[in-house]
Amino acid sequence: MKEELIQHFEIIEKNASAAQLRQSAIDKIKKAKQVCSGLVATIAFFWMMVHQFLETLSLSQEIERIMRDTLIPAHYLMIVSKKVKTAEQRQRIYQQAEQLLSALKNNTTWEHTEKSEQNRLSRAAKKCAQLFQRSSSCLEGRNGYLSLRHHGLHHLSTRKLGALTAIHNYFITQRDKTTAAERFFEQKPRSLFEYLMKKLPTVPRPALQKAVLRRVA
Repeated sequence: MKEELIQHFEIIEKNASAAQLRQSAIDKIKKAKQVCSGLVATIAFFWMMVHQFLETLSLSQEIERIMRDTLIPAHYLMIVSKKVKTAEQRQRIYQQAEQLLSALKNNTTWEHTEKSEQNRLSRAAKKCAQLFQRSSSCLEGRNGYLSLRHHGLHHLSTRKLGALTAIHNYFITQRDKTTAAERFFEQKPRSLFEYLMKKLPTVPRPALQKAVLRRVA
């Protein structure tokens, strides 16, 4: 992969030289070229993590090949398709994912795999595909929300932050109706509302209402 990237950069450098671009543009190309080693190392780390995860599943060689060559790439493309800007690009990338999955219909090993096992493997492939994300991507939504709260309140106390964390992990759901805790532990947690109903003390009646009730009595 590093060799292929270097070859592409050599073509870019030749075209930039032929186009007589400014030195600042040439410097930017050289700076991008220096990132190749880090990019290759990142991809190598990703596949190392995938390899370790697949080992825990104790899969056959054929099923593991399906995971690496079809399921993980397909789920990754599905994730990417939701992030591109234009509808045309989203559709094109999503179609590539569907083409990969449709190829499984002709795979004898996959066809003889039970439906429940196919679903389990698909969930595992999606989890592997999600490993190749920016390290902060899983926190950006929550950090952005907390930033807005902090901007409005100018200060978040430890108690307030703890309450917001509990709501984020155990109450807020995504489109699939799952909470962050459920997705992490892969099992449905106890209801946060029912837990609070049992733990919180009974709310006393307002003083004004008590006075009205005494007069009525």
